[in-house]
Amino acid sequence: MESCGVESVLEVVSSRSVDVPVRLVVFDFDGTLSLVRAGWLPIMLEMMLKHLAPTFTPQEQREHLIPQLRTEILSLNGQPTILQMERLANSILTRGGTPEHPRYYFDEFARDLRQTIDNRLEKLSRGEKTIADLALPGAHQFLEALANRNVTLVLASGTYRPDVVHELGQLGLSHFFEDQVYAPDDGPVVFSKQAVMAEWLAKTNCSPQEMVAFGDGVTEIRACRQLGGYPIGIVGEELNPWVIDHEKSAQLKPAGVQLLTPNYLSQTELLKTLGLL
Repeated sequence: MESCGVESVLEVVSSRSVDVPVRLVVFDFDGTLSLVRAGWLPIMLEMMLKHLAPTFTPQEQREHLIPQLRTEILSLNGQPTILQMERLANSILTRGGTPEHPRYYFDEFARDLRQTIDNRLEKLSRGEKTIADLALPGAHQFLEALANRNVTLVLASGTYRPDVVHELGQLGLSHFFEDQVYAPDDGPVVFSKQAVMAEWLAKTNCSPQEMVAFGDGVTEIRACRQLGGYPIGIVGEELNPWVIDHEKSAQLKPAGVQLLTPNYLSQTELLKTLGLL
């Protein structure tokens, strides 16, 4: 993957006290470590617009709904995808339409996205892409630096767990997390990133000041902040992760993000922020 300009600086919203070294780091997956699903937002947006189209008034055009839909989709980023589909079904109902079950929309979106995912992973297996092409710049090196400092690493993703586990392996990241991978399954248990963070604070006997979370979604940023940790936003453009996505940054600031960076290329500065250098 070739960069279209580089922007690896950190934007500090609020400084962290480096007198307390970090002992626990929780990562989101898609858009935070992995680019396998890069471009998922326009795919979801197009699918939603297709199903909303029958409810349009004569004066309404699809372009009028795009900003509102993007905001709603991103507000749920980091939570299980089914919640975005529930929002779609409710919107169709509110607009006078007859929605399908949210699972119907979930399955359609998954099929559409799967084509993109499979294409990228096939190119990886054929050697047409490298692991570096499908991971955030600097991610492997940064995880290695954390592991070498005996930091506990936990992954919490809103993506279906079997997919996360498979793609971690494809990207050569499994060994950093081992069995510390949390994501929704098809079972009845409701998945919560905040619950995962709270569980690991207890397991490691860490204070909230010793926990940092990296993510590109409102969910993990807000959860970390509410627990007293230090949330860091990974806000690179998914299809060009060397530059900042300002829409994503604007979404994360009200959620309590404390530091923003497009990728992990500022490793020295990040490790200093975590009190590890």
